[in-house]
Parts: sequence; structure tokens; C-alpha cells
Amino acid sequence: MQIPEFTAQASLYRTSNHYRSGRLNSVSDNRVYTADCYSNCHNPCAKDCSDLIGASRGACLRGCVKECRDLCGPLPPPPPPQPVSCGNFMCPPNFVCCPRGCARPGSTCCGLGACPPGTSCCRDRGCCPAGTTCARRFGILACWWF
Repeated sequence: MQIPEFTAQASLYRTSNHYRSGRLNSVSDNRVYTADCYSNCHNPCAKDCSDLIGASRGACLRGCVKECRDLCGPLPPPPPPQPVSCGNFMCPPNFVCCPRGCARPGSTCCGLGACPPGTSCCRDRGCCPAGTTCARRFGILACWWF
């Protein structure tokens, strides 16, 4: 089936390229720019990609990223994670504050310590392994398989 005046070449997206003219082609002087440079470059470029869909849009956005990196240089690295303030003591970044100290990321505070990831706390009895539940059965509080 043929559609009059339709060719693959005619269907390609064209941009005015107005914001790209006169930009630097490289960062040979090893400049490092702020994230503002990247935002000011990328936002108008990405807007020109908004009419595209699918793989064409993805290719256009990847082109924006490349062009803006060429203009602005690499983005500055993110700030390092900060220690966690737990009131009267500090824990390493991403650790959990428990009443008696710090617990590894993903842990749950439990009684005097902490339960590792994948386990659960059974009040003052300690940690229940994965697949068990802390419950009182037959008058006994323990980790039970259900």
C-alpha cells in the first residue's frame, strides 16, 4: 500500500536546532559545570523530543544527554551519604537507629538489639527466621511455623 507524499525520509523529525547553534563541541579545557548548566541545556533539548514516540524519542533524548555533556562537562558527583543522627548518638549512613545502638541497613530494632534483614522481631524473645511468625501458642510466645 502506498500513501501519497509519504516516504521514510519525509517522516523523520526535524528540529529548528535554534538552541544548539554556536555551542562548544568539546570540553577540552576540563571544565566542570554545575547541574544548572545541564538543566539549562537539557530541558529545551528534551522539549524538542516531546513530539516523538518510541525508539525515536529515546534516541533524541540520548542525543540531548550527549550534547549537554559535551557542552557542560561531567556532572559533579552526588554528595556522600551523611551519618544518621539518633538523638544522643550517631549511626553510619543508611544505618537504623535502635534504642541501644545502630543496626545495619534493612535491619529491624528488636529488644536489646536488632534483627537482620529477612527476619522479624519476636518482642523480647529475639529474631524469628524467615517463614516464621512470632505468636503465643499454648501459652508460649515464640517463633512458629504456620
